Amino acid sequence: MQGYKSIAGMLVLVVLFIFQTNVFCQFNDYSTKIGLQFNGLLSDTEFDKDLKPDNADFKFSYLSRLFLRFELGTPILEAEVGAGYGSLAGVDFTNAEWKTSLIPIDFRLILSPFDMKGWNPYGFAGGGVLNFTVETRPVSPSPNTTDLKDEGWVGFVPVGLGIEFALSDNLLLDISGGYSLAFDDNLNYYNNRDAYSDPEDNDGYYMAGIGLTLVSGIDSDADGDGLLKSEENQIGTDPNNPDTDGDGLNDGVEVRTYFTNPLNPDSDSDGLTDGDEVMTHRTDPLNADSDGDGLNDGVEVNTHKTDPLNPDDDVVKIEVPIVLEGITFETNKSDITPESEKTLMSALKTLQTHTDIVVEISGHTDDVGKNAYNQKLSERRAESVKVWLVAKGIKADRIITVGYGEEKPRVANYSDSNRRLKRRIEFKRIK
Repeated sequence: MQGYKSIAGMLVLVVLFIFQTNVFCQFNDYSTKIGLQFNGLLSDTEFDKDLKPDNADFKFSYLSRLFLRFELGTPILEAEVGAGYGSLAGVDFTNAEWKTSLIPIDFRLILSPFDMKGWNPYGFAGGGVLNFTVETRPVSPSPNTTDLKDEGWVGFVPVGLGIEFALSDNLLLDISGGYSLAFDDNLNYYNNRDAYSDPEDNDGYYMAGIGLTLVSGIDSDADGDGLLKSEENQIGTDPNNPDTDGDGLNDGVEVRTYFTNPLNPDSDSDGLTDGDEVMTHRTDPLNADSDGDGLNDGVEVNTHKTDPLNPDDDVVKIEVPIVLEGITFETNKSDITPESEKTLMSALKTLQTHTDIVVEISGHTDDVGKNAYNQKLSERRAESVKVWLVAKGIKADRIITVGYGEEKPRVANYSDSNRRLKRRIEFKRIK
């Protein structure tokens, strides 16, 4: 027993040492694990289950095992294929030693539901085949000699628990313990099974192991966002979520292309998410005022309904007339034609956006006809535009109308096309 106590003491010291280190390896999400374990074994046979003489002692037993482990489509479930070589020994009822060599080959399922840093508890269960060869037979005679044999292949089931500790990003210390039950009662060359025997009469062994595991592919990109797991851990993003802040841009694009913060959906704090800026408005997600007009992009889009890439639609200058191209009237009348709607909506939007401005709406005609008639016609047309805007909710005292007739030609009257340019409505901020 002293040997087993020494091993247990060493394991405790190793665990305490690991918890004092600053290694923070992620155990899930990797390509493969290759490990080598050394197990101390404790036989579980008829000799161990029944009463022994007081001077009976445990014999040194061991199992060296090599395994390959990989994930089964999810980080919490792994598959493992392993094979080993060892020796199982004990004493019989007369305290005589027996010894059997073992070659186990098994498949295990590993469940590790915790995505932790530094250490990783897991459970395992599996099945396989076990080759045994009795090298030293016990003195105690077997009651069942018909089924007695000293070598062969038998099935067995290993179950147990373990913990992985990170020594580095690619090297793990593995500590495990469990039990293996053989579907046979001959491992110690003593068979007391009959037709009515319980499977508990089968031979088996307890195991406590320690080993090293080499990990490859642990620094992968599980969420496909263009960032490796180590990078995401350093940044603080979720390595299983390609868009940690939910702004419509994946973490890798934010970090490598736009240099925005993948933990903040609105990097420039302008009221628009980085994804909306890049994909919808084509604005700069790191500049709150992309067009430099003094209004941040979010205010333009959400409040003023203006173009955050066009500074001209955001500031209306005083005493600078704007020709409302597209407003037309019935010939010699002040009735607005239906095709003028788009231009009128633009003027309405400006007045709705800038609620504190006062504007002048002026009408202009060409020089065809009498001047007095043209003067009245231009006044009526300007008034028609005001009526349309007031009907849409603009206060009447914010709009002053005036008719200039033919007094302020836009171009010289050398052609019909030039006369058409003279016939216009102008929009000018006066306050």
